[in-house]
Amino acid sequence: MAVGSVSRVFCGVEVLRGVDLRTCPWFRLVLGSRCLPRGRCLRGVKFRLDKRTYSVVVRPTSTMQKIKVSVLRLDDEVPFPRAAYAGDAAFDLPTAVDVEILPGERVKLPTGLAVAIPQGCAGLVLPRSGLAERLGIGVVNSPGLIDSGYRGEISVILVNLSHETASFSKGDRIAQLMVLAVPSVQLAEADRLNSTERGGAGFGSTGWRREHYNDPEARK
Repeated sequence: MAVGSVSRVFCGVEVLRGVDLRTCPWFRLVLGSRCLPRGRCLRGVKFRLDKRTYSVVVRPTSTMQKIKVSVLRLDDEVPFPRAAYAGDAAFDLPTAVDVEILPGERVKLPTGLAVAIPQGCAGLVLPRSGLAERLGIGVVNSPGLIDSGYRGEISVILVNLSHETASFSKGDRIAQLMVLAVPSVQLAEADRLNSTERGGAGFGSTGWRREHYNDPEARK
């Protein structure tokens, strides 16, 4: 591979220039260790081997990952979930029953749908912004989590935050389903944690007034 050409794809990134992979078998191991942040273009990244320094430029591949999710309709009268527009990140979820939600009331609604989220992925049940704006309807545990091993019916817990009763008919869209790839995470018990600039500062630590955003002393 000549300098400046595009190499083969390793672990989700393309090497654009800087090294000859035929003479650097260690480079594949570096990418395999996932030490390079995903989703970022890195310029001038340097690695040292045998007293020689190699500079590389990497970027994420443009190939979009496609995730196939099997959907089972438990009620033939509910619509199949679809994205409203091409490129939308989530699919609309319907209610399988007629319902009225009183002000301040929360209700668990069945959707008449079950899904098989692939292993390595998770489903998130999100509120619909239009319902929040017009009716004050939200999802109590937003986002609701659907694990890959769950095969039961999807239910949505809605809450009415307005002062008026909200009514929905069977088949109305009440929430959205987003499917995301998730990393495999292992927890390791530690005696101490590494230090950061933020440290243990929690709720309200960044302030809320505009003039405090760039004033560390004002946030204390």
